[in-house]
Amino acid sequence: MLHKNIIKLAALLWCVLTVASCTNEDFDKGNNGPDVPEGLPVTLKLNIGTPEVPVVETKSLDNGDTFGQINDLAVLVYDKDGKNGTVAYWKRWDDDTDQRTVEFSTKTGQHKMYVLTNTGSQSVAAGYATEADLLAAQFQASLGPTGKEMMLGFVAEGTDASKSSEMYEKGINTGVNVTTDGASYCARVVPPYSKVTFRITKNLPDMDKVYLNIHSVKVRKLPSVYTLMPFSGEGDSKLKPEQTAAAEIEFDIDEVQSNGGSFFYMYENKQGVYPNEKGVAYKSPGIDVPENADAVDYDTWFKKWDDLACTYIEVKGKYSIVKSQTSSSTIVDAGDINYRFFLGEDITSDFNICRNKSYIVTLDFSQEAGYGELKHEWRVHAKLDEATFLPEGELVIDGYPQGFGYVPFYVANATGSGISMTTTNFSSSDMIIYYQKTDGNWESGSATSYNIGANKLSEYALAPTEGGIIGYRPYSSGDFTKDYDSAPNLSKRDDVRNGKVYNTRKFTITFTANGINETSELIVKEMPLLLLTDEPDPNKRGAVYARRLDGMYLELGTLDGDYAPQGRKQYINRTNTLRKADRLCAASPDGSKNPSQINIGGLFTYLPSSAELKKIIELEAYNPLKNKKYWTTDGLFDVETNSLVGGEGEGYVRCVAKIPNW
Repeated sequence: MLHKNIIKLAALLWCVLTVASCTNEDFDKGNNGPDVPEGLPVTLKLNIGTPEVPVVETKSLDNGDTFGQINDLAVLVYDKDGKNGTVAYWKRWDDDTDQRTVEFSTKTGQHKMYVLTNTGSQSVAAGYATEADLLAAQFQASLGPTGKEMMLGFVAEGTDASKSSEMYEKGINTGVNVTTDGASYCARVVPPYSKVTFRITKNLPDMDKVYLNIHSVKVRKLPSVYTLMPFSGEGDSKLKPEQTAAAEIEFDIDEVQSNGGSFFYMYENKQGVYPNEKGVAYKSPGIDVPENADAVDYDTWFKKWDDLACTYIEVKGKYSIVKSQTSSSTIVDAGDINYRFFLGEDITSDFNICRNKSYIVTLDFSQEAGYGELKHEWRVHAKLDEATFLPEGELVIDGYPQGFGYVPFYVANATGSGISMTTTNFSSSDMIIYYQKTDGNWESGSATSYNIGANKLSEYALAPTEGGIIGYRPYSSGDFTKDYDSAPNLSKRDDVRNGKVYNTRKFTITFTANGINETSELIVKEMPLLLLTDEPDPNKRGAVYARRLDGMYLELGTLDGDYAPQGRKQYINRTNTLRKADRLCAASPDGSKNPSQINIGGLFTYLPSSAELKKIIELEAYNPLKNKKYWTTDGLFDVETNSLVGGEGEGYVRCVAKIPNW
């Protein structure tokens, strides 16, 4: 389900124009007669202030050096017909000054007045000789706003800036009548762009049900043109496709999936409203769409979308779902997904991205991760007839040995026929694989080939045969193969922390999808444990080694303090109590009172202290801690603030190995 909130930004600028003085002897002060002659010289005082901007959600506002920045200021004064323009111009503007007063000269009479910022020079402002020239101005722009674009404001009588906003929204300047000193005027300038905050949330069921890995996220069809006045979004009053064709931005994958999401600025792109009573899956800018993907000519469909000027966000990734599962059969879909989500004021029919707003857009993959929408492939476009590794590409394990050091991975086979997963020289490897046999029992071994049935999701897990640090185990990367010498853990710590030292293993599946032979590979990297102390000898008290991963492979019963847990182990990387975190790292229902040994030197596995966690933060570069809270023996530790924050709440767990103080 897709969710979108739209939060309007309040004014960026408050301008007050006040008649201050008049030195012309013939000026009627306004008390001795009903009329004031036109054309008498007057001096207007312009008072500009930037009060605190009220917003609904402060994190959605960037009112700093980019959003709504003023570098220079021009006041354009036209006659009542919008002609014979004059310009008052200020070359420099100090945004840090709360109040700024400037003066300029004009004449009494009926006028249409505007405030224009960021012109760059007085000659540019003077180039708008008529009101029509000003309101029709259009500019070619870079990929995205810089925050220094021209901004326009309508000058209204009085001090109520909402009048200025109303005139701007209607595009009609009703004018002001300059008659006497002491009168006040105001204006509110409007940037031609908005801020869009986008995030992806994944509230998915267990991994044996559905899996989604995001590969790339782009916002496409961004405007490369901006105007001082907004388009209506109706008829021809909108950007053309060629004015949005080439512009796109690619998001940082981790940032867009964080709590705060990722944001960008974009110029206004109002493409209209198209009635849609069928719901979210049928949102379309005036194109008749099919009920499902049957007989869709994708080349034709993609060309139709490319010929539009609508801004949309494109999410690509690898997807797998177990559609149904019984004791005798499984139905699996797996492959690539390409999700196209159109921006606008709502999620069903509106394609207008307006200026001077803050949009917060959340693409929420929940339950079956939008599987019900895959039938609308004219918009989503999924190819789910493949076999794939989950996670794909690379699996990282570390030197925590067999038993609790396993890290799971999956193979989803949606090809409709049986396939094989193979690996070379596995029998001579110091890794071991854990898998489910045909009778349903789990077993570990070192075979080189594994059969995967049609429409099946198969689970595996890998671990080293024993604990792994440099000098106590050969590592295939680097020259660290000397037995029973742990000294390189200190001298080569930078190589270890940066991921330059590891064992590797490759698994391969070959399959046929849509008549094409394809191959998928999984590269397994086993990282040695990271030395946190200056004592490298695992047989001496004072040596502390850290896991390179969060979590532990453990039975849920053990986590609850059960001495006789039932069921297979699961990989658990976070929990909500210190007691469970202690049990998780110790791989024992007694926790730190009865920790498990990792079969190298005298090292046992423990929950770290806050000092040890700080050392992990300092040293680990290859797989650093998340910007989240982690459990320590002292309570929850916030990685972002680098401080302890109490003893309640959810926390991740990264364990350490050391000699007990017995």
